Amino acid sequence: MTTGRSTAIENRDDVSPVARVHSPALLRAADVAALLAISVRCVWRLVASGDLPRPIKLGGSTRWRACDLEAFIAEAGAEQRTGVGARR
Repeated sequence: MTTGRSTAIENRDDVSPVARVHSPALLRAADVAALLAISVRCVWRLVASGDLPRPIKLGGSTRWRACDLEAFIAEAGAEQRTGVGARR
């Protein structure tokens, strides 16, 4: 969800790919859905089933930490490569 403008975080080498694409460290459900190429409803289903990291609450807002999602994506990729955790 970039605006076409280059930001300082997008140009740093020590920043994760998730943080580069999504500058804020906290993401909304719509941002998570876009990142994972799924629907917002599917995001909530994955949270309810325990497959997606639980969000944090900030006042009336619900957000996900970009670092939690990055770890989730890395773990899912590792499981896919090794076949560990595959569902049948």
